[in-house]
Amino acid sequence: MAYVRRRILANGSKRYECCWRDAITRQERSKSFARKVDAENFGKLVDADLLRGLAVPAPADGLKTVAQVVGRWFSVHAPTLKPKTAHSYENLITSRILPALGQVRLNRLRFSDVQSWVSVMAAEGLSASRIRQAHVVLASALDLAARDGVIAANPARGVTLPGIEKRERPWLEPAMIETLADACPEPYPLAVRLMGYEGLRWGELAALRRRSVDLLGGRLLVRENLVEIGGVLTFGTPKSGKPRTVPILDHMVEPLEAHLGSIPSSPTTLVFVGPRGAPLRYSWWRRRVWDKACEATGVDLPIHALRHSAGKALANSGVPAVVLKSFMGHASAAFSIDVYGHVSADDLDDAAALLSAYRDRSLAAPSRVTPLAARDARGIAAGSRVKARAR
Repeated sequence: MAYVRRRILANGSKRYECCWRDAITRQERSKSFARKVDAENFGKLVDADLLRGLAVPAPADGLKTVAQVVGRWFSVHAPTLKPKTAHSYENLITSRILPALGQVRLNRLRFSDVQSWVSVMAAEGLSASRIRQAHVVLASALDLAARDGVIAANPARGVTLPGIEKRERPWLEPAMIETLADACPEPYPLAVRLMGYEGLRWGELAALRRRSVDLLGGRLLVRENLVEIGGVLTFGTPKSGKPRTVPILDHMVEPLEAHLGSIPSSPTTLVFVGPRGAPLRYSWWRRRVWDKACEATGVDLPIHALRHSAGKALANSGVPAVVLKSFMGHASAAFSIDVYGHVSADDLDDAAALLSAYRDRSLAAPSRVTPLAARDARGIAAGSRVKARAR
């Protein structure tokens, strides 16, 4: 339990210390006040927190800076993050968090400071998604500090963040996928078709190995993902963290078989490589293959539009959400619906055509609609018969 003791300073003034024993370290801690009543009130708060099992921040904890707290959080969580995510977070820490808030002491960090930081980033033109990512890092670091008992509450929670405008993602009909594929040099037409019909992410395509193509079973085993971080290529697990199995479409079997016959037979051989036999780099493939194919066909689309085309085609074909989730390698069926269940102008036209067809069928059928007057008359007659029976 907390208690208050009086101290007489060298100049003769009085100070009142609220003292308590830390529940974790079992060491005695104290905080000084000019008035006894303030020390007693603080002691009541300490007792309440101790009874609830909450750590009480020590006065020295407030002298820690945001930089120290964020650094501690990153060192704890970085080993569990995917390399690309860790690199992105580290970049946000060094470019957005530390310059603006790094030297601020925790006991001086206010909700309004965090809100102002978010507003400044928005005024500088930083994208809404990037601002939200920066806030996630800061808020998560302060959450850890709160759980460790360094701060009593997280001042980053409840901040108003910029909204993300949800736009319809571009996607391609099969005819356009074929046109773009034909505009690519060999063997990359097959790569375009694998992303456009099988829904592979770019990194999954670049990491696809010969052992992952099961032609007899008609399956692609998506086990790896290839990313480039700071110029270094790194193999890891797919984005979801789990491997998945994707059925090979019938029209893809023969081209895949022909391509596998042209590459080394080792199970670890990459299905697609660069012109010198090295693993594919996204920047090279986009610049030398994809951009040129788009220019030749008169379109301007990101590579990811190919994967999105596969997901949209599955959704338009009425594939159940749980199957769509498995096919595309998403964490939840709700996410699959949110991403690929959007409505385009063509979807609305198709719905209107179905509604018109329903109307035409309904009008062509024999009429079974009873006029209201006739229904009322029958109702009155039925009521009269009931009353007659009752009498």
